[in-house]
Amino acid sequence: MSQSATDPWDWYKSTMAGQKPPVHDGQPQCGFFRKKLASKGITVAAAIWLDDAGQLVCRIGSDDTLNAHKEWAWLARHAIPEADAHYWFEHGDWQGKRATEAPPSPTPLDAGAGGETSPKPVLMPSTTEALSAPAPIGDNTGTAPPSEEDVTLEQMQGAIEGAALWLKATKIDTEDAANNAANRVGRLRELIGKIRRYHTTEKAPITEAGRKLDARYLRPIDRADDAVKTLLGALTAWQRVEQARRDKLIAQQRAEQEAAEAKRQADIIAAEKAAAKGKSAPPIDVPLPLPAAPKLEEKVRIGGATGKRISLRTVTVVDVTDHAKALKHFAKHPDIIALVEKLARSAVLAGTTIPGTTKREESSAA
Repeated sequence: MSQSATDPWDWYKSTMAGQKPPVHDGQPQCGFFRKKLASKGITVAAAIWLDDAGQLVCRIGSDDTLNAHKEWAWLARHAIPEADAHYWFEHGDWQGKRATEAPPSPTPLDAGAGGETSPKPVLMPSTTEALSAPAPIGDNTGTAPPSEEDVTLEQMQGAIEGAALWLKATKIDTEDAANNAANRVGRLRELIGKIRRYHTTEKAPITEAGRKLDARYLRPIDRADDAVKTLLGALTAWQRVEQARRDKLIAQQRAEQEAAEAKRQADIIAAEKAAAKGKSAPPIDVPLPLPAAPKLEEKVRIGGATGKRISLRTVTVVDVTDHAKALKHFAKHPDIIALVEKLARSAVLAGTTIPGTTKREESSAA
């Protein structure tokens, strides 16, 4: 930790005076802060100070066993007045309103040695009963210690933000920097593993409940869908036969009507020619236009008494007759390229030689 040799509260005093002193990741400073517990949606007070042995103590809410180095990246951005923090530690709630971040004017300071002023450090005991009063009846802010899951989530957030700040300010060009980066990777992986376990544990009853709901509702639906497909399959076979019979009958009716109309037109022409020659032709019985035959529906439709009518539906079916030519056409399509790369990688890693591929070794941090 990089603390002032004269006053460990210098950073906090500068922050509260609106001076925005620099924040260095991994170098926590004494001060008072606020912290939001993500899963509970509540904001609690926090503090970092030096104990009698000169060791850093970090308290968030009612938990004073936290690591200041891990929490610093988050806390550094949320300093609050000392009085607000003390009030929360004593009452388990904020006075009048939620604590604000650093105001432009400094907070009251206690006189120190040599006339210097410094914030009065909180001599927080190892237990929290002395500073944490129970919340009033009906209050939903709660003063119970944050859960292990909440703490881990907050630690992960701090680790993520800390890594971003560190990478922004640091170039990995020395062994020390490389070791620092490796340690951060290890810490993040450790937190990821914990949170995955929390997620699996917390989700287990939900997953089991989902399985039960699926068994109750989706399985019967699947069986009903299968029954519908079976019925439609049998129905389609009959409809195709019936459609063919109906198409043939319609074509036959159309042919008979066309033949009768052609004969009628021929008789009319013959009568007109005879009249033009002045010959007395025997009277021709010119038939009137034939009445249209009863029109049949072109599509076979059934049902409708108790539900929707069902008819044959025409769909377009594309059959690939030459896969090589079709594949050549789509050779530059992104989906085909990605699929070929995936198949080739699997085959090559399995020891198969694939034409048009090469294999090389590549190193990366893991």
